[in-house]
Amino acid sequence: MLRATVRVQGINGVNEEKMKSASFIVMRTIAFGIGLTFPFVSALWKIVILILFFVFRFIDIERERKPIGVTTLFFFGMFLSYVYRLF
Repeated sequence: MLRATVRVQGINGVNEEKMKSASFIVMRTIAFGIGLTFPFVSALWKIVILILFFVFRFIDIERERKPIGVTTLFFFGMFLSYVYRLF
């Protein structure tokens, strides 16, 4: 499948594609962080975290990089924190 990428210079000369990529990195980092904290919070906060996760997942669904996507990082963080609680 062929894809065309259009690069647009922003007002300040900053490449908008790089800015968008940076926002996805921040979003994935937050997803990993909320995955790490998930087992240690109360039921109300678990609901809030899951809602936030689904919002991030909806935003990240169009990205190609599945191994480092929001879903993978969230569940990896949650897995690590549950393993930590075992020991």
